[in-house]
Amino acid sequence: MNEKLRQILLRQSETREALNAEAAKAEPDDTKLTELRNKAQAIEVELREALTDNGDPDDDAGDAGAQVDAEERERRELREKATFARYVAAALNLGDAANVDGAEAEYSAAMGCPGHVPITMVGPTMEERRREHREREHRDVTSAPADADVPHTHAPIVPALFDRSIAGYLGIEMPSVGTGVQSYPILSTSVAAGMVAEDNDATEGTGAFTVSDADPRRLSGQFRIRKEDIAKLPNLEESLRANLGAVMSDEFDKQGLNGTGVKPQLHGILTQLGNIAAPAAGAETYARYEAAFSSHIDGLYAVGPGDVRGLIGVATLRHMLSVYRADEDAATAFDRLMQTYGGVRATRRIAAAQNNIQNAVIRRSNPAGDRVAVAPVWMGLELIRDVYGENAKKGHVTVTATALVGGIVLLREDVFVGDSFRLAA
Repeated sequence: MNEKLRQILLRQSETREALNAEAAKAEPDDTKLTELRNKAQAIEVELREALTDNGDPDDDAGDAGAQVDAEERERRELREKATFARYVAAALNLGDAANVDGAEAEYSAAMGCPGHVPITMVGPTMEERRREHREREHRDVTSAPADADVPHTHAPIVPALFDRSIAGYLGIEMPSVGTGVQSYPILSTSVAAGMVAEDNDATEGTGAFTVSDADPRRLSGQFRIRKEDIAKLPNLEESLRANLGAVMSDEFDKQGLNGTGVKPQLHGILTQLGNIAAPAAGAETYARYEAAFSSHIDGLYAVGPGDVRGLIGVATLRHMLSVYRADEDAATAFDRLMQTYGGVRATRRIAAAQNNIQNAVIRRSNPAGDRVAVAPVWMGLELIRDVYGENAKKGHVTVTATALVGGIVLLREDVFVGDSFRLAA
């Protein structure tokens, strides 16, 4: 980590601490809260920019580090030159994206997936990311700074294809992997430790590991293009990438939360968390929402309110917005949670409420900052061309994009907690 990144993280921590302290007051200063939120949001943008550009040539990391930086810079330059449209054009005109040449072929080789489209192609370019960051800097800030796309402890590795998925929000790393089944050791039993009197035996207790495998499962998206559009395909570049990425990310969200693990489904988080206890009788109140989030501060993986964030259903979010603090009509339960805790985000992929009860996933930030969950992605995206079938006579060409992803492996189960909320009596 270079000095610039360290300084940004330090300012982020200090600002969040000040924000949480102000929000915890009985009568917080709204003006100061707004200033702190604006400052924290600006730091978040700066942090993302620094993480994106962490191959800074001024970072003195020695010859080995300089070589890594040089290779990374070369990959970035190729990424900026390459276009997803050219991969698609090769699949359409030549029958196989592997026949692409120029910067695209070089980029595929540099990313270790010759003959395939690098996953990183399906997502915003560096310039598009920077433009988005600049736009964010000028938006009004209406939510707590902790509601960023990544937990503040570290930046998970999430390929651009899944940039807007739940993975980043929940801190699930999605590393690119090579051929074969990926295995991850999990410490299932901790070693024992304790104070021992003179001449007494040491405390007995042997740590134990289990190994969890993530085998590749096929995730596909499909789009159809008219032959008339092929001639002007470069103009479709951004919309092609955005649409394909959105569709595949949405399916990953569905599987990442609810997948049963039975092929072809992925092993989802809610499935692994098991049966979630039903909440107490009666609809949630302002105080009950507050108590539910505070109950997840365990002093280990969550040492303060900023270390707790929730992924909830749409109906739950709407209910939070309808529940007000008794002595101040302007403050809703959602306002309180956003001001005090690490963020709240709704997803339509959490199942609809059953008997007025809807599940949620609580994520503790894990101050240690180590890996807590992974969902590996096999690097290459395959484009398969189909000019036959019912649509061929209409002059349409169908292209199927296939990515290989693994189920979610929880390396630290206690970081994730299943919860539920009652939305009506």
